[in-house]
Amino acid sequence: MLEAANETSVVPKQQTLMGPRGEKRIESEVAGYPFFQILGGRGAFSVTVGVLPPYWRPAVKYLPGYKSGSERMKNLARIANTAIDDRIANPTDRNDLLNKLIGGQDAEGKPLDRMGLAFESVTILIAGSDTISEYVSTSKDMVHQDILFLCILSSLCAICYYLAGDQRAQEKLQKELDEKLRTEDELVVTADQVKGLTYLDACINESLRLRSTFPFGLPRVVPKGGLEVIGQYFVEGTVLSMPNYTIHHDVNAWGKDSDVYRPERWFERDQPAIQKAFNPFSMGPR
Repeated sequence: MLEAANETSVVPKQQTLMGPRGEKRIESEVAGYPFFQILGGRGAFSVTVGVLPPYWRPAVKYLPGYKSGSERMKNLARIANTAIDDRIANPTDRNDLLNKLIGGQDAEGKPLDRMGLAFESVTILIAGSDTISEYVSTSKDMVHQDILFLCILSSLCAICYYLAGDQRAQEKLQKELDEKLRTEDELVVTADQVKGLTYLDACINESLRLRSTFPFGLPRVVPKGGLEVIGQYFVEGTVLSMPNYTIHHDVNAWGKDSDVYRPERWFERDQPAIQKAFNPFSMGPR
């Protein structure tokens, strides 16, 4: 994809997976899918459909705007499935995320089934990866690059966006950087130095609060014995989720100006309260 200077991913139009690990596939003619266009378009679809009542979702997918988003979701799954199938059919010792998924095991020592591999691969496509630069520079396999390479920089873009629009915050951040880093001769900032940049940390967190990587809450299953949440009882096995947007704009935790970008709130508000209400990357095991 990078060598061709375009975003097209070539995958079979139809895929028939055989066996729990997808060892065989019957495929029709191939088609080219605009990878990043698909990736960007499915985001709005997922977020809007995700907050709709479950009984609305089967119907709205046929509306013009939602229909295209639904098709993009299917195409994204096709791209992921193609990469999985090709890797299973052509094993390699390459140390990358796809091999990690295929070699992964659950608590009982069982490998991921075919559906699990697909779900996790799509998650990687959506969430991106910071561990593929060397692999991308050496690999000639464009299909495998598609599964591992993703340029979603939504969080970084949000940080730059809010700082660009707030000169006061820019100046305050620049002052901290000059004071904490100007005495160092090294061009590369160390991890220990970054830990001391408290206002930078507040700027990042405030951006993530307003523009979370996951605006929707990732689902969690109610454990055995059930669970009571704010007076409402949920039986075991129930899937629960809370939109991060709602949590991150809760005036009880963030103040009456919760819609405003103001990094100083991270030093003013009750720390235990805001940490409980800060959920940009979800919580708990993935």
